[in-house]
Amino acid sequence: MNVCPGVVKELLSKGEGETPTFLHNTKATFHFRTLAKQKGSDSEIVIDDSRTMGCGPFELLVGRKFKLSVWEDLVKTMRLGEKSKFTCSKELVSDYPLVSKSLRYVAKEKQGTAREEDRPVVRHRCMATGLNEHHHHDDHHHSETGYADLDDLDEHPRDLTFEIELLSTEAEGNYEKAIWSMTPDEKRDEIPRLKAKGTAQYKAENYKEAARFYGMAIGCIEELLSREHPKSDVASALETQKIPLLLNYCQCQLNLEEYADAIRHATSVLEKEPDNVKALFRRGKAYAASWMPQLARRDLKQAAQLDGGLVRVVARMMRELDDVQRQRDAEDRARLRAGVSRGPQLRRRVTIYSANRFGFPCQFVGFSEDVAFALGAHFRRVGRVDRFNYPSTTHTRRSFAREDDNLSIDLVRRLVVESALASNRL
Repeated sequence: MNVCPGVVKELLSKGEGETPTFLHNTKATFHFRTLAKQKGSDSEIVIDDSRTMGCGPFELLVGRKFKLSVWEDLVKTMRLGEKSKFTCSKELVSDYPLVSKSLRYVAKEKQGTAREEDRPVVRHRCMATGLNEHHHHDDHHHSETGYADLDDLDEHPRDLTFEIELLSTEAEGNYEKAIWSMTPDEKRDEIPRLKAKGTAQYKAENYKEAARFYGMAIGCIEELLSREHPKSDVASALETQKIPLLLNYCQCQLNLEEYADAIRHATSVLEKEPDNVKALFRRGKAYAASWMPQLARRDLKQAAQLDGGLVRVVARMMRELDDVQRQRDAEDRARLRAGVSRGPQLRRRVTIYSANRFGFPCQFVGFSEDVAFALGAHFRRVGRVDRFNYPSTTHTRRSFAREDDNLSIDLVRRLVVESALASNRL
């Protein structure tokens, strides 16, 4: 059955009732599976499957210029509950690698494994990815997506098969709009409502929900900013409106012990307002909780200098940092001495990758295996290493903030002291 030029439909399972009326802004929700023939073979391989990839069913708004426009044509031929297979010519699916990358990013966000470099478009992490056509450039062809299968598909276009099951349709007004689907005026009106919802959830101590609403409000502002000249009065007003939302989001993440995220959002505020006391104090607390004492002391000291009301609180926090520092130093020294005292062992080449933006490796040779492990355990625990390797072990990568080069100075200082201790020179 030909749906439109370049598309052949095969019915797998009949749906119920008549074909729905797909008016403008109707939301169609469906599961999909994407297949492609292997090069030089008639056998098909699965590229994506919404049931297993983690992004959940796809939600398509009719008439909103979705990047892969052929999907709208396919869905419009289906009844509720229907399952069908559509084979589409390569000319109609050339944008699929970009769409797939965005969906895979959504899946990683939901699983908590998304990285900044995976982000398909520049926008706030709490937003929907928004695959509208006007959000993307036209120069994506033959560019690296970060996925070998998508890069191959981009470099060697071919026909794709989509197996689709239509789950539901909802007319406009019967569902809550996603941010990316709102008009600019709707986004402006939504910002104070989202902020109020976030504040209500925060007062109820539902910090995760509060962060979600604050994040959505930030997403609205960033969508609006993408339409404005960076130096315009409108952009300046939007940036000012975003500051308290970033601070509120940061506080939620502090309460949730998501310290890296708290640091990142406080830093966003400080890039605009270097003397923002709340941002300095909250980032200082996040640094302290992440055990980055140098950075914590720097931020807390600056906050106290700007706001005299914080002097006593900051002084108490500084004493607590000093107490923990002494305790951890004593524990590390004891652990290292224990490793040295066990006598000659197999010598290891130890590479510790420093936690600064340049990521240079400090390499020391000749540690015993116990000392090598003790050093790695110490630096992983204090959050100062990206990864620690020696020949028989590769430990789990740990994430950390990279805002300050002083991290490398502190790391090198401690490495020198502890490597000397490990060699019985202290």
